[in-house]
Amino acid sequence: MNAPPTPNVPIWRANADGTLVFLNDDACTLLQSGRDRLLGRSFFEFVPEPARTRLKQHLAHLRAQTPCQAIDHEIEPSHGGVLTLRWTHFGTFDEQGRLTEIVGVGEALPGVGATPNEALERQILANMAEGVNLARRRDAVIVYANQPFERMFGYGPGELVGRHISVLNASDGLTPALAVADVLQSLERDGLWAGTIRNVRKDGEGFQSHAVITAFEHPEHGEVWLSAQHEVPVRESGEAHEDHRALEELIDSSTAVIYIKDLDGRYLRINRQYEELFDVTNESVCGQTDHALFPAETAERLRANDARVLEHGGPLEFDEVVPHDDGPHT
Repeated sequence: MNAPPTPNVPIWRANADGTLVFLNDDACTLLQSGRDRLLGRSFFEFVPEPARTRLKQHLAHLRAQTPCQAIDHEIEPSHGGVLTLRWTHFGTFDEQGRLTEIVGVGEALPGVGATPNEALERQILANMAEGVNLARRRDAVIVYANQPFERMFGYGPGELVGRHISVLNASDGLTPALAVADVLQSLERDGLWAGTIRNVRKDGEGFQSHAVITAFEHPEHGEVWLSAQHEVPVRESGEAHEDHRALEELIDSSTAVIYIKDLDGRYLRINRQYEELFDVTNESVCGQTDHALFPAETAERLRANDARVLEHGGPLEFDEVVPHDDGPHT
């Protein structure tokens, strides 16, 4: 497995049983997870055997008279890789001399860790202007994000790792849904997509970025998507309106039945062909679910197809049979 990034100075504080009560940003980076996901867990979870047993024996020798000791041991973060650091532990004791808290301070071992080229790559990733993230294709879960990417989206160190990439995407109607489909189709066909996408920060603020996304096979994570993004100013509202109007006209002029739903199955948009075929209007359908529009058996089948698409994370093709006044339509 690939080694995790070597942080500057990871520092953690834990109760005597190893339960984490504090981590600095470098410790979160080392353990490849957000602070909120780490607090309350045991530090020993991230130490593989036999180093775990050796670490517990080492900590058992901390005394009020000798509250500081050092040990070299491995760390195995949440998402793979093993890294050996030198840890200096400081014990806090109560009046009876019982250990109450431990503070661990880590540092890279001389001659151990990244090669010069790997160290240079990490410095480049941390200091480049573009935000970079890596997500697994099979489940669309983020496995890496560099510091500029975390700052762009308003997340702390390691906080995005383990989250679904949908937390980054704006979901405000027609354009984002079509953009996502276009991205997935291009990646499936060409292994590459470039363009402007709408995103959302952790605090809910929307923004636009220019992204270049490539697909490749990773030795540990399988097929992955690598995205490099930089924020771009929102275009003038008049230009955006013209683009939206042109897209609306294109969809309404299609002879195919087109509809867009949110993740809960509520309709966001239907095109003119859908209106004419089912004798409904876009206004009457929007906000409704399949269960409000079709018989229960049909609605369940349509929702099952929706679930398959969400699970797949990309475009799928299948025939959908729905009842109509003159009989079933496919």
